[in-house]
Amino acid sequence: MGLYRPPSTWSTEAIVSFDSLRITARWGIAIVVALAVGVDAPTSGHATPAPKLRLEHIGSDSTAFDVIATIVIGPTEALLWDTQYHLADARRVADRIAASGRKLKGIVLSHPDHDHYMGAAAIVERFPGTPVYMTAKALEEYKRSAPQAFRGEKARSPQLLPDSIVTPQPLPSMQLTVDGEKLEVIPDVTGDVITGTNSMLWIPSLRTVLASDVVFNGVHAWLGASDEKSRVRWRESLARITALNPVSVVAGHKKDVAAADSPSVVALMDRYLADFDSLRKATGAPPALYQAMVQKYPDHAVTNLLRFGAMAAFAKQGDEVREELTAVNKAWSAVRLSYDSAAAERLLTPDFYVAMGDRKISRQEFISQVSQRPPGGKLVRFDNPIMSLTRGPGKDEWIAVVLEKLEMERSTGDSSAPDKMYSVWVTRDGYRRVGSGWQIMYSEAIGSENWMGRKPPIANW
Repeated sequence: MGLYRPPSTWSTEAIVSFDSLRITARWGIAIVVALAVGVDAPTSGHATPAPKLRLEHIGSDSTAFDVIATIVIGPTEALLWDTQYHLADARRVADRIAASGRKLKGIVLSHPDHDHYMGAAAIVERFPGTPVYMTAKALEEYKRSAPQAFRGEKARSPQLLPDSIVTPQPLPSMQLTVDGEKLEVIPDVTGDVITGTNSMLWIPSLRTVLASDVVFNGVHAWLGASDEKSRVRWRESLARITALNPVSVVAGHKKDVAAADSPSVVALMDRYLADFDSLRKATGAPPALYQAMVQKYPDHAVTNLLRFGAMAAFAKQGDEVREELTAVNKAWSAVRLSYDSAAAERLLTPDFYVAMGDRKISRQEFISQVSQRPPGGKLVRFDNPIMSLTRGPGKDEWIAVVLEKLEMERSTGDSSAPDKMYSVWVTRDGYRRVGSGWQIMYSEAIGSENWMGRKPPIANW
C-alpha cells in the first residue's frame, strides 16, 4: 500500500523538545517514541507535579498503513491501546512492554479493523492471561467479520500474521485506570467504520486523546467503509475531541510516528473529509476524485487507501448502473434466444470483440454466429446475471463478471425426448454508455464447462 521504503532509508535522528525537556531518540522502520505530555501551566509559584503516566507509540510502515499502537505506562502498570497489524510489529510492541518493566494489565482494541487487532495474539502469547477488551458493539462486529478476514489474509500472506486471532471480551467499564490514574473510553463513535464501532481514549491527566481511526495524521483516511451520511457523524466525532480541549491528539495512523501529536490534526481531518465530499460531487468519477485529492494533499501517505475510498464513494451510482446493465443483459439474452441479428447490431459497439483464449472474434463474425440456428437444434435458455461490477478505465465504462447458463436442444428425429446440452460460461464483459443507453464493448471468456444429457451439478439449476 503506497511506496515501500527499504529500512536503510528510514534511519534518522528525531529530537523532541517539550518545555525544557529534550528527548533524543533513534528510530528506524519501526519507530518507538516515548512522549510525556505535560499538564496546564501552574497558576501559582509552585511547580506542577510531573505526570504519573507517559505514552509510547509504536508505528509501522506503509505496508501496514502506518498504523499506530500506544502503550500507556504508569509507575508499575501498563495498558495497551491497539496491537499493530503485522506479526513483526506486534512483537516489537511486546518488546517495548517488556522493556518498560511494568505489568500489562490489559489490552483494549479500539475497533474491529484488522490492522488494529491482528497482532493481539502475539502479545498475549508473550504475556499470557492478559485480558483483551472491546466495547460490546465493536465485539459483535468483530465476531461477525474477524474470523473470515483472518483466514483470508493468513492464506495470502502467512508470514505476516500470527497463527490465530484472539477472542476479546466485552469492556466491563468505560472507566479504566493505570496506577490509579483515570482513563476514559469514549465508546462507539463514528470514524472510518460506518457502523459506529470506533472508540477513543481520553487521558485527563495528560489531556490527551488516543483518537484511533477518527483521526489520520499525514496518511490518507480509509473512506472505503463510509458514506456521506456517516462522514457527517465522523465530523461530529471530531467535534467531540475538540470539545475536550486536548493538548495532544494521537491519530490511529501516522506517516511519521515521531511527529508531534498536535491537536491541529483534528481540524485538518475535518477539512479532509469536507474536501472529499465536495470534490466527489464536483468530479463525478473515482479517478478524477482520486487525482483531485492527491493534488490537494500531496504529502499524505498510503494513496491506495484513497484510491479504494474514491471507488467506494460512487458505490451507489454503481448500484444504479448494475440495474441498467442487468436490463442490457436481459435484452442480450432475448437476442440469443431469437437469433435476432438486427437487435444484436444495436447492442454491440462498433469495436466489439470476443476473446476466447488466444482467439479474437470480430464483431461481424460473432453476430453471424449468434444469428444462425444450428441444424436440428435451438438455444432454449440463456441466463446471464452479473456477478460483480467495477468501473472501467474509460469515461462511462463499466466491467462486469457474468455467469452465463445455456441450454441447447437437438432433435433426435424420432419420438424420444430431444438431446440436451448444458453449458456454463464465466465471462468478463465491458459496457459503454452511449447517449442515454448502453452497449456491450467486448466479452472475454474466463472459463466454461459443458454437460451432455444431464444437468450440471449446480444448485438451483
